[in-house]
Amino acid sequence: SNGAMKAVVVHREPLTKRFLTSRVSFCYIFVALCNAVVLLVPLFVSFGNGEEFWIKHSTYREQPQTKFLYKFIMVMDTFSSL
Repeated sequence: SNGAMKAVVVHREPLTKRFLTSRVSFCYIFVALCNAVVLLVPLFVSFGNGEEFWIKHSTYREQPQTKFLYKFIMVMDTFSSL
């Protein structure tokens, strides 16, 4: 402890690296094919299945099942004046 001040980080900037290659290399062709597969496979899957994949119009009707018990409730009320 000699009384010297410690340095404080004021600004930090990340170090980035760029890896370059020519367009006829194996790596470039592999990345291009992977990008094409990622873009084209979902397109062909969604539009290639026809009506099975995406329902455009649909209707649903339901008839309730009713069962009559032939019972009723009678409520009687009177008005009384005092």
